[in-house]
Amino acid sequence: MRCRWLGVLGLVGVMTNACVGDDVSSVSGVSSGGPSSSGSSDGGSSGVSCVTTTCEDDELVDCDGRRTTCALGCRTQDQDARCAVFEPEGPATAGDLLRVGLADLTLGDGHEIDVRNGAIRAGTNAALRQPNDDPSADQVKNDIVFRVQDGVAIFIANTISFTGNPNFVGTVGAEVSSSHARLPVVFVAKNEIRVNTLLDLPCGLLGGGAGGAPGVDDGRGGGAGGGNHGNESLTGGGGGHATAGGQGGHSHFIGSTPSIKEGGHAGSAHNATFHFLGGGGGGAGRMLGMRTSGGGGGAAFGLIAGQAIWLGNGTGAHGINAAGCGGIGEDQSAGGGGGAGGFVSVQAPAVHVAAGGGIAANGGGGAGHNSGGAVSGERGSFSSVRAQGGGADDQHSCHGHGGHGGAEGSAPTQGQSRSTCNPTNYGGGGGGAAGRIAIATLSGDFTDESDGTMVFSPATVGVQRTRLSAEAP
Repeated sequence: MRCRWLGVLGLVGVMTNACVGDDVSSVSGVSSGGPSSSGSSDGGSSGVSCVTTTCEDDELVDCDGRRTTCALGCRTQDQDARCAVFEPEGPATAGDLLRVGLADLTLGDGHEIDVRNGAIRAGTNAALRQPNDDPSADQVKNDIVFRVQDGVAIFIANTISFTGNPNFVGTVGAEVSSSHARLPVVFVAKNEIRVNTLLDLPCGLLGGGAGGAPGVDDGRGGGAGGGNHGNESLTGGGGGHATAGGQGGHSHFIGSTPSIKEGGHAGSAHNATFHFLGGGGGGAGRMLGMRTSGGGGGAAFGLIAGQAIWLGNGTGAHGINAAGCGGIGEDQSAGGGGGAGGFVSVQAPAVHVAAGGGIAANGGGGAGHNSGGAVSGERGSFSSVRAQGGGADDQHSCHGHGGHGGAEGSAPTQGQSRSTCNPTNYGGGGGGAAGRIAIATLSGDFTDESDGTMVFSPATVGVQRTRLSAEAP
């Protein structure tokens, strides 16, 4: 375990000593912050007469007898008593959790959040937060902090409540559009975060890879989980993330020159701990000069709170859905692959999951055909049920169905291959892989208050649980 001084955090005399483990899976990640009453011991301009502090149970007591209750306990380090403050695994720091003067923030339907410059609007004109002058700088506007750090948009407030689905946008030049909302986003609260709605995050945005485009010959789908391609093939492969995606089904040409076209390759796995990258996009499908899009990958999204995070309040299906989208099906064209599920990180001393609450990052289904024609794959849902590939329930006599998306206990499947018709037939797109979920708490897990109604998918493969310690080294 190593320690570092975080320094002055905009408040004279407030220092904190952060201790971070050498490995993200170790019992580590805590810093210790002093009381706001600490300062100069020489009776100077701070007006504070002493700096000596001691611990009495969970209270920090200075030499004048003033007491501060430490929510995470009081610890003595190098003969200096301090209130414990956990250090997130990233991208925020313990210093972000010690800020003062921040506003409370409630976000829901009708709010517009700009992940490129930090502006938050209610409607078209009402500004809840003004944009940064420099997005890469840590700036306070309307008592809310924003910065873009290592390609991640970070918002910091006192408490944060989600009551509906805000619209994520980005500003490029003079254009403000949802299509520019490419950056992963993390919301940080000094105190607590409550998710009292179903945050249905967009796929293909917020760090999720865009599906393979109809106008791109190789049909490549972007995304950290590994792109997929249909170069010289007809069906799109599924996006990869916690695991590899499903390969696209093979297509067959029967006639004077019979041939087999291999389905699009599956996206590769990408399972790095606390890496803020979304799911891979599905590959595009093509046939007879027509091309269809692959499904977009799920978003990369994080919540960090200094005290606690609540997923749901017991009144409905509340939580976070970072699923991948299904591949697109078009008649006279092979199916696109499904996008992989995204990445969701929740970090706090305690995380509570209420009835109906939870997190899902399932993969989308690949597109295919049934007896009625082309069918797009399903988007991953807020459940542990995997998304169905297009056409899976009613088979087409010539063309294959799409692969199913990955979910808890279910790997993504390959698109079906077909070889029964003349002159041409083609397979379905591959299913997208399940995404990743990372939880960091003092216990190493969340508190299940759901009475068996919790949604958590995936819950095994692709999930990282990290225990954060409140003990001083």
